[in-house]
Amino acid sequence: MLSNFLGWFQHHYHYHMTSLTIMEYYIQWSLIYTTIYQVIFNDLSKSSKYMLKIVAESRIINPDYIIMALFPALISTWIAIVIYKVQQKQI
Repeated sequence: MLSNFLGWFQHHYHYHMTSLTIMEYYIQWSLIYTTIYQVIFNDLSKSSKYMLKIVAESRIINPDYIIMALFPALISTWIAIVIYKVQQKQI
């Protein structure tokens, strides 16, 4: 569905493939940084019970929930961009 949306969007707004490639790179780096963040936070939280107590008391959103929402969105958008670029014979 997203690759079809990209085709429709390209038809109506005529963006350059360079812009699509830059978006793809931003998504890739966002996935990498989010993974690193998750690993660091999980290791930090396992080693420090005090840190967990502060996070729980300050009502900060648990990073695991953010990652659960962010990962599928980023990965599906990345796949849609790649599929669209294959359809356009850019890859």
